[in-house]
Amino acid sequence: QAKRAPHNVALISDEQQLTYAELNARANRLAQHLRAAGVRPEALVGVFLDRSVELVTALLGTLKAGAVYVPLDPAYPSERLAYMLEDLAPRTIITSQRLRSALPVQSIAGNVLCLDGEHEIVLRQTEDAAPHIELKAENLAYVIYTSGSTGRPKGVCISHGAASSHFANVRREYGLVEGDRLLQFGSPNFDVSLEQMLIPLMSGAAIVLTDTRALTKSDFWNTVRRFGITMLDLPPAYWSQIVPDSDSGVDAELAQQLTLVLVGGDTMPPEALRLWQQTPLGAVRLLNGYGPTETTITATLFEIPPDCDEQSPLRRVSIGRPLMNRTAYILDRRGEPVPFGVRGELHLGGASLARGYLHLPHLTAERFVPDPFGKMPGARLYRTGDLARFLPDGNIEFLGRTDQQVKIRGYRIETEEIEQTLKQHPTVRDAIVIAREDERRDKELVAYVVAREPVPGVELRNFMKGKLPEYMIPSAFVFLESLPLTPNGKLNRRALPAPSRLRLESKDDFVAPRDLSELQLCRIWEELLGVEPIDVRDDFFELGGHSLLAVRLMARVEQVAGRAVPLSTLFTSPTVEALAGVLRAMEKTSARSPLVAIQPHGSLQPFYCVHAAGGNVFSYVHLAQHLGREQPFYGLEARGVDDEQEPLTRVEEMAAAYVEAIRAVQPRGPYLLGGWSLGGVIAFEMTRQLRAHGETVNQLVLFDSVAPGVAERCEEDDDIELLASFATHLGLSLNEIAPPPDNVLRLGQAEQLAYVLGQLKHANTLPLDFDDEHFRRLLHVYGNNVRAVRSYRPAPLPVPTVLLCSEQTATDEIAADDPTLGWRRLTTERLTLDVVAGDHFTMLREPHVSLLAVRLKEILTQNIHC
Repeated sequence: QAKRAPHNVALISDEQQLTYAELNARANRLAQHLRAAGVRPEALVGVFLDRSVELVTALLGTLKAGAVYVPLDPAYPSERLAYMLEDLAPRTIITSQRLRSALPVQSIAGNVLCLDGEHEIVLRQTEDAAPHIELKAENLAYVIYTSGSTGRPKGVCISHGAASSHFANVRREYGLVEGDRLLQFGSPNFDVSLEQMLIPLMSGAAIVLTDTRALTKSDFWNTVRRFGITMLDLPPAYWSQIVPDSDSGVDAELAQQLTLVLVGGDTMPPEALRLWQQTPLGAVRLLNGYGPTETTITATLFEIPPDCDEQSPLRRVSIGRPLMNRTAYILDRRGEPVPFGVRGELHLGGASLARGYLHLPHLTAERFVPDPFGKMPGARLYRTGDLARFLPDGNIEFLGRTDQQVKIRGYRIETEEIEQTLKQHPTVRDAIVIAREDERRDKELVAYVVAREPVPGVELRNFMKGKLPEYMIPSAFVFLESLPLTPNGKLNRRALPAPSRLRLESKDDFVAPRDLSELQLCRIWEELLGVEPIDVRDDFFELGGHSLLAVRLMARVEQVAGRAVPLSTLFTSPTVEALAGVLRAMEKTSARSPLVAIQPHGSLQPFYCVHAAGGNVFSYVHLAQHLGREQPFYGLEARGVDDEQEPLTRVEEMAAAYVEAIRAVQPRGPYLLGGWSLGGVIAFEMTRQLRAHGETVNQLVLFDSVAPGVAERCEEDDDIELLASFATHLGLSLNEIAPPPDNVLRLGQAEQLAYVLGQLKHANTLPLDFDDEHFRRLLHVYGNNVRAVRSYRPAPLPVPTVLLCSEQTATDEIAADDPTLGWRRLTTERLTLDVVAGDHFTMLREPHVSLLAVRLKEILTQNIHC
């Protein structure tokens, strides 16, 4: 094809474009160089490159030289790479200078060729013409390593004849033409990557190379639009994550741009298919593909009609029929065909079967058996180990496995390999690994471990990271006294318990979330990872997070942040603490609404709660959580807390800004308002202003709030007393820290601020990235709010009011004269006083906050029935 259209674009990456003529010349020079180095047919060439222009060049150059292409993933642990290199004994390894140091030196037996190094000069001097080689159909074209049941990966050997037959068939099925563009998505060590690189080049189309790991859902569709991609080939797990929603930017124009979407490598979720067909992309041609590596990438295809689920809801999506020059049989244990609708083991045959397993003749003979139905001498069938049945229309339905092999995110995994690796750890006596569906019906690997002594799950995870690829690391570890057995002594897999969401290993220095951003991120971590509680220093990937969960995580983070956050941010900031710091830095760049949706879901009337003197609404998060998912709960945050705006100086100004914010969410009343401490005073003024607008406030809830004009909690005007009061508000008492307060008083103002900030960080009350400027701003907001309340003198209002007074405040001198803390003279309607557990601060913290939530729920429910 390159000869017919040499100026067509063949490769498009973020950095460059190559025409067919340029790519062909590079591949030809590499092939000539390999031939000159003695590489011949059947010679194994290891390609140690990640997704790049060099990878495509290495693939084409190796095949043009008649050698055997063997991809080696640079992300693999060195121990796994060492085994593969020892098993291969490649004649040559093609890599780059950047990656060469990652090769296990002791395992390199052949020549190492760096495409971007000194050999580049040699390649420039080589002829552009492809070398003349003579190949037979049975000569090997490539070897792909897959998970092995013996505890070691195994190489699947695909011949040129099998590959040629396959690529000719799928090229015809997919219908790619000149001008098409296909996104290269598959990992280099995954056989579908060959389809994604070779089929476009055979069709005169272009391959688009970009880092798909760093794409959120919206970024993904923006990339499709930006590069003009017309064909997608995605694993079902990823495809189901990027099904468009209203924020994805997918419209009819993009649907017309796309001509084909192929989903293959695992079971297609019917739920995702239903959602897909409700979007503009539902009209795009959609294929469901199936095929083990041993049958050359794709063995069967099912073209999904746009209305396939309208007549009868799907339980499973068919894997279709075999491609041309292939056969499919469903046989019972005796090797006899089963009737339509009866399950059996799927056997595949035809021209595209693998030659076998590299250096494993016994396994080859076990899995590749004589074809009793074939007419060609020596015809074979591959025993897939997959259970299936024929549907009445002749399509095939996948039903599961006959053994313990599983597929996770499109990767075929022999759980025995993971178990053998786990048992290499000195504390592990026995282990079983299974795939379980979590609450979202996503499959995850769970390891059940019998240990000789206690061992943290993170230690086992780190141990396995040095031996297995990321997708084979269990997401959860369950520790048992012994593995459950059936009465006849076999493993009882049904008795294996579901993994607990509770954290197994305790941490003496556990750090809980310290502001709203950290708490919201911890909630997302807990929900997606199934682990709680989350320490703000926990690493997302060390807790079992993977690439697909990262996509889902960052989509949720975008909802919290209210703006797009690049997925790549998670790779550089994988902890709650670090990612929250990134979000804070983003918030500084622009003003935002004072309204914070702490819990925006639910059908009940929203409750709006105003900040205390500190200005933030973090103190309300636990209260909102205990109220439940049906009670919308919004906080009102002070200006200047998380941005660089100057704070408001009068209670009336604050109330006016907050009234405007809540009316943007709820234009008409009645309203439910509340506030803790100083926040109750501002909520009172908001009530006055809403009434002036003709609106109704059905309930005003005051949490340990002292009426304006009564004794203030901070009457002192000097800076050190204000700082001490502020430190107390944050949970730190200057009377409890060293050096003693006398020494603190001798410090200058800047030193006092730095000292208190350091103590707050040391106590993990504030994050380590909290800088002096942010701390000064919070102190400025705090002092400003205190002064604003002192100068506020309102008139009484007719509003139903509930005062929830803490036990400690109820015994203070301020309550001796007036138990209502001054509110009796400001409310002309019903005023209810309740005393709740805790003091001024702990009433909103565990364990007291759960009791407070019960009382608040009663108050809000009574309001509904009034």
